[in-house]
Amino acid sequence: MKSGRNNMRSAATTTIERFWEIKEIEDEETIAEDDYCLKKRFVVRLPFAEDRGLGESYKRAMARFLSLEKRLEGCPKLKAEYRKTVDELITINHMVKVDERKPGKYYIPHQAVIRETSLTAKVRVVFDASSKTPNGKSLNDIMHTGPKLQKDLLDIITKWRTWRFVISADVEKMFRQINIDEEDQEYQYVLWRNNKSEPVQQFKLTTVTYGTASASFLAVRTLIEIANRCENQDIAKRIKEDFYMDNLLIGANSKLECMEVQEKIAQQLEMYGFHLRKWIANSSDILRAANWAEEN
Repeated sequence: MKSGRNNMRSAATTTIERFWEIKEIEDEETIAEDDYCLKKRFVVRLPFAEDRGLGESYKRAMARFLSLEKRLEGCPKLKAEYRKTVDELITINHMVKVDERKPGKYYIPHQAVIRETSLTAKVRVVFDASSKTPNGKSLNDIMHTGPKLQKDLLDIITKWRTWRFVISADVEKMFRQINIDEEDQEYQYVLWRNNKSEPVQQFKLTTVTYGTASASFLAVRTLIEIANRCENQDIAKRIKEDFYMDNLLIGANSKLECMEVQEKIAQQLEMYGFHLRKWIANSSDILRAANWAEEN
């Protein structure tokens, strides 16, 4: 039985590697006129299983959207926050309107989740790629989740606590910094309208989407690719070994070394649109240096 599981895992990994492609976008002029344009972005493929058979998904997505819309209409503040998030996605072309005559291969329902403890956005748009189609399958059912690529959190924290000086941060909106290949965007259609007086329109999500089964794998694999492209092998090693998902935990035995490592990692990630934020350190000098670098 153990051998069978290993064979299945090996086959899944091979399939993922075959479907996963990564390349740089050098010219971002059509994306948005902000800092997003100035950075290289990675484009990845969704790691589909061999059988991509999905049933019709539009009707259920429409029913879910109308239910969401009714909820938003009953709470103006929630509606304003939700619309603000969607408008942001549209403005930076992470959510792009598509021709109504071109149906998607899968429509992802979405819903509002309120996070009272969040320091940033209180309302989150959550996409449900596990929504079943009439044949019993969802988008998540036809893609691989990918192999584990990072160490256990306990191992990372244990190592982190051995340093005299430590600092941590997370990657801002990590999934949304990675583009999905245009061909696979047809599996990431969503429905939206600003007001009930308007017709419901269809859009496609152009980046790795929270709620899809492969999102974590694609994000971590991209992080590793950024490390692979780093000329400084020590920094590359730290990126590979000192991240747990989007959380960075690094340290050193001197303030100067800790500052240097922090700066070099931040610069390497920034080249590809991975912006580190929410710095926390056990030294005010290190924290001040990190925040100054972020602001400048």
